[in-house]
Amino acid sequence: MSAAPDLSPAFAEVLGIVAAARRRVATGGSVDLSQLPAKVEQGCAWVLALPREEGRLYAAVLLTLKRDLDALAEAVQQRRDDLGRQLGGGAA
Repeated sequence: MSAAPDLSPAFAEVLGIVAAARRRVATGGSVDLSQLPAKVEQGCAWVLALPREEGRLYAAVLLTLKRDLDALAEAVQQRRDDLGRQLGGGAA
């Protein structure tokens, strides 16, 4: 099998947005994810438009993106919970 395929600019941007957001959340920063759903949709539409065999080359990349999005969602939820505890005076 060949090396990892080249990504469309839109799809590469999605991976960059997710990675940057994870770093910001990990350091306590805020993130604006309002553009993320549209960017994910663009990247996935790009992959889906490829011929079937070529599209299959992106399976590992898509799984990585799913794991990264799941990790980001978990980090954002944890940050939200932490802030809620702080604002609530530490009461559980």
